[in-house]
Amino acid sequence: MITLANNLRYLRKERKLSQQEIADTIGIKQRTYSDYEMGKSLPTADVLVKLADFFGKSLDILVRVSLPLTEIGKE
Repeated sequence: MITLANNLRYLRKERKLSQQEIADTIGIKQRTYSDYEMGKSLPTADVLVKLADFFGKSLDILVRVSLPLTEIGKE
C-alpha cells in the first residue's frame, strides 16, 4: 500500500518525530516501522489501529487518502 507508506512518512515528518519515537509509543521495533514507511510490509490490524490513533486519523484516511495532497485534519 503505497498510500499508507507515504502517509506514515508524511505524518511523522509533519510532527517532527523520529521513527524510533513512534515505534516506542506504539510498541513495535523501529525497523518494523521503517518497513511500513518504505512499503516493504504492512502492519497488522491492531498496529494499524494504534497508528491511526497515534496520528489522530481514521483508518480510512490513513490507508486511502493521499494526505500530502489534502488538508491535514480536515476529516
